[in-house]
This record gives sequence, structure tokens and C-alpha cells, in this order.
Amino acid sequence: MTSAADADYHVDVTYDDDASVWLATSPDVIGLTLEYDSLDRLQAQIVAAVSELLDLNGQVPARHIDVAVTRRVLAHA
Repeated sequence: MTSAADADYHVDVTYDDDASVWLATSPDVIGLTLEYDSLDRLQAQIVAAVSELLDLNGQVPARHIDVAVTRRVLAHA
């Protein structure tokens, strides 16, 4: 079993030019999808959302949350 000392989580933050919003998702945190109109508001919610989802999913609490911010145009169908 993974111990809390080993629990690092990665969050991807991307700007969607078409929708004018910042999106946060994670391959490590089941169900993490956040969307805000400002990066500051999004960043303020990431730690709380990750902590809550880890608890709900029965995952090990985060020792470290790595946030990668990129800006790219996301294609919409």
C-alpha cells in the first residue's frame, strides 16, 4: 500500500481560449474537473478540491500537489 509520504499528485491547468476559462484536471485524482474564469480563482480551489476528492475516493492524502499551467487553444467540436 502507498504511504502518505509517497503520495504526490499532478494537476494539469489549461486555458481554453474559445470558452475563456481555465480548466484543471488530473490523471491522478479521480473526478477532478474544475473550471474558472480566472487563474487565481482556480488555483484557490485546487488544493481543497483535490483533498476532498482524495478523501471521497479513498486515496492517500496528498503530500505534494504538482500543478502544471499551460496556455493552449482547445479544439471544440
